[in-house]
Amino acid sequence: TGFGGPPTQAQIEQWDRERRERGEPATGDRWRGPGHRTRPNRVYATLEEALARFRFMPPQVAGNLYVADFIARRSLKRAPMADGSGEGWTWRFDPFFWQKLDRAAMSETPATANAAPLVHIYGEDSEIIRRHGGPTGGNMLPASMPRIVIPDSRHHIMVDQPLALVAALRAVLAVWPA
Repeated sequence: TGFGGPPTQAQIEQWDRERRERGEPATGDRWRGPGHRTRPNRVYATLEEALARFRFMPPQVAGNLYVADFIARRSLKRAPMADGSGEGWTWRFDPFFWQKLDRAAMSETPATANAAPLVHIYGEDSEIIRRHGGPTGGNMLPASMPRIVIPDSRHHIMVDQPLALVAALRAVLAVWPA
């Protein structure tokens, strides 16, 4: 019972082959962020059914399934079934979050000495980082911002390299301005 898990590398490769056969771009080339949502999260009848639908965005194979399972289980909550037949399980996240987000503020970079200190910790093979111009973030991040790359990790560092992420966070906090 439980975690259906994110797709395996073999499943992603199979999906990519099927997409190419249909003339569509492959997964890695296709994902451009979360899609536009028009309805609330689905309510699943059982916990097992909901766990089987858990996916990472952007899509990736989980490096440590026990961490992915932990995240998946804590990403769900009880909710009434749409037909009124009882309770089921749904995702905790707001499906309309990306439509509500003010991205204009995200494009502004701190330019003053009074700005909060920042550090950029990212996965070496993150699709998001690659898409946004590599580790420097194109023009999105200040050139002076310290950067820490976590090797052998994609976007979801806490799943791929949890101990390396903890080590990086401890190192940053050890020297962080008070």
